[in-house]
Amino acid sequence: PARDIGFRIPYFSPFPRHPQFCDWLSSMLRVRSCLVAVLYTLAPAAQDDAGLQGAFTIDDQCVDEEVASDSLPRCALSALQHRGRLVAAPGGGEETSAEENGPGHVTSAGTEANATGYSKNWEASGASFFDQFVFMRVGEMHGANQLLDKAAAVEEGLVSSGGGNAIMRVGKPGEPNKRKTVNIHTKAAWLPSRSFVAILKYKHLPFGPGVWPGFWSMNSDQVWPAGGELDILEYANNEPNRVSFHTGKDCFLDGSKTSGSLACKTDYFQNNFGCRPSQRQHSGAYYSGTPGVIAMEWTPEHIKVFHIPEAEIPADINSESPRPETWDRWTLAYLPFDARSCGSDVAGQQELVLSIGLCGDWAGGTFQGNSGSCKVDIWDPPNDCCTQYATSSAADDALQDHAFFDISYMKVFTREGAGTPVGTSGSARRNGIPLQSAFRVESYI
Repeated sequence: PARDIGFRIPYFSPFPRHPQFCDWLSSMLRVRSCLVAVLYTLAPAAQDDAGLQGAFTIDDQCVDEEVASDSLPRCALSALQHRGRLVAAPGGGEETSAEENGPGHVTSAGTEANATGYSKNWEASGASFFDQFVFMRVGEMHGANQLLDKAAAVEEGLVSSGGGNAIMRVGKPGEPNKRKTVNIHTKAAWLPSRSFVAILKYKHLPFGPGVWPGFWSMNSDQVWPAGGELDILEYANNEPNRVSFHTGKDCFLDGSKTSGSLACKTDYFQNNFGCRPSQRQHSGAYYSGTPGVIAMEWTPEHIKVFHIPEAEIPADINSESPRPETWDRWTLAYLPFDARSCGSDVAGQQELVLSIGLCGDWAGGTFQGNSGSCKVDIWDPPNDCCTQYATSSAADDALQDHAFFDISYMKVFTREGAGTPVGTSGSARRNGIPLQSAFRVESYI
């Protein structure tokens, strides 16, 4: 289809072949024949902005050295850097805040009714919180992270649990141009086709210069993005949270129910960045200063993401019988799937992830540094502004005070509760090693 040909063309409603249009399209594609593809009427206008074409030309996907060439670099420049700078510019970027456009852009009232409730299937809390996770041993964020395994993380105080909460924080500088951190994935995984709700109750979230935290889900059994990835809570530096979904399928969000970037198929080399609907956005400092619940519901029909302040947490959450169809007032993002293009195979089983990144693609690319003594270049860590700061003693106090999770619990609820079969995550089966592939790269958008 025309949306996948590698460049942005204006949105057109379906129409028959037209000689002038064919001549134009043929010259643009530099092909001999003229094939007019009928575009989805739901194609996202936000992605048609010509001003984004140059910024999103290439991204952080990597290839084997044998494949690399002048036209296909070993690792392309990070579009996250371009995206962050573009969004920060006055009037720039594709980000659309529902708070600016009215709450109707994210409300899901009148959509699929939830006649069947959810029951608890899984929980991580208390002293055994970290027993439910595998500690990743290889990072893919191109940042200043030196990942520690569980034993080392406990010994050095990066993780601790007990007394009703779990702490996960950034540690001291370690290897050259690195600081010690952890990235944890649930040992269990859940099928979106069976519907599930994930709830993270927290007292504090990481934030600050050079910090890139995330609460997200992914499939690690297939080469990314084939198995799907949902960025639930993710932000860097002082930029706002961005909820987005990535898949290898030709899947679109339902444009009659939401707006924004609706094409979910992700291929950075083809300028396809996944779907990000219009949404309510806040900075990490706001979320950290407004403790409560971050929740996500994923069904075959939709994904919803919520932030509920602690004083407003409804009784159904406290009683472990969540009813997300009643949470519309706290909706951050609503992703209704188009039934024609998104099937039950749009994503594989999902493992839940907590991470605290430092610098790298997003936080490093949008870091505001001193150009006189450093530069913004994640591929040159010793001279990269963010890396210099994050690994120096100058960052110790800020990271100690702000760069940590304080979590009361993480719970997963399903339609059948304890009777729902739970899969073993690919990350757990490989003992913390990511799935390797020539074109494997995490998006983190």
